[in-house]
Amino acid sequence: MEQRAEKAGFKVLYMDTDSLFLELGGKKKEDVRKFLDEVNKSLPGKMELELEGFYPRGVFVMKKGGAKTGTGEKSQGAKKKYALLSEDGRIKIRGFELVRRDWSKIAKDTQMAVLQAILKDGSKEKAVAIVKKNIDELMSGKAKMEDLVIYTRLRKGEGNYDVISPEVSAVRKAKARGMKVEERGLIGYVITKKGKSVSDKAQLVELAEDYDANYYVDRQILPSVMKILGELGCDEDELKSLGKQTTLGKW
Repeated sequence: MEQRAEKAGFKVLYMDTDSLFLELGGKKKEDVRKFLDEVNKSLPGKMELELEGFYPRGVFVMKKGGAKTGTGEKSQGAKKKYALLSEDGRIKIRGFELVRRDWSKIAKDTQMAVLQAILKDGSKEKAVAIVKKNIDELMSGKAKMEDLVIYTRLRKGEGNYDVISPEVSAVRKAKARGMKVEERGLIGYVITKKGKSVSDKAQLVELAEDYDANYYVDRQILPSVMKILGELGCDEDELKSLGKQTTLGKW
């Protein structure tokens, strides 16, 4: 399919087992529809390609880290890990941490704000400023506790787990303090300052009195944005304001 698209004059931006993204370039939308009709006529049985839409910008995360933006450079992105800006201004997301429950709200909100800055505003500088602002709030102790809660569902009683994960540890500590906990359900916990390991530091949100800022910066905020911003000229030290600012350049 890739060779067929290139032969028709399109540049392939991204492709996986059931998706194909092409750069329109100098062609028109009608050329895409014509290409689609020609391909579908050659496919066996009821198999056919569907035109999902046209997107002015997109971000595709690479298999080995980094990202490619929809600017005409060919990439082989990780399957179902991309964000697209539709013609009506909506952002479509596949595979990013935003859609996972086991990430805190601050990580999800930061990632979405970064994607909006890049896709809607075309500004990496704005994206970097957003990350720095949220990191500063965390490090200064100003982050809201409700934005730091991590939700995980326990599928069996806490006594049936051999590995002591953060959520299991949080439930056990809560029960030891006499708190009734619905074990086989959604558990919300915060990583606090007290303890050596992450599991040691986990407390149910109802019992959390503080938070481990370094954990939320290094294990939540940065992982949620670095695969996007890393390829666009940023490194972790820059985002944490620890090193010399990297020139973002033109993208």
